[in-house]
Amino acid sequence: MVKQAAAKKETQEPYGKARKEGVSEVNITIRNGNVIKFEHTIRFLEEECMYGDGI
Repeated sequence: MVKQAAAKKETQEPYGKARKEGVSEVNITIRNGNVIKFEHTIRFLEEECMYGDGI
């Protein structure tokens, strides 16, 4: 089973930089009641970052 959630989010950069608007996506894979994969992807207009933790 894979659960997905997406949310639009504005982040404020420190030190007076301009705000960035992007989309955050979370993918969680659950097997037998245990989380076996967690991925967090953040997409901005000019860059993309991905954080993942395989368990």
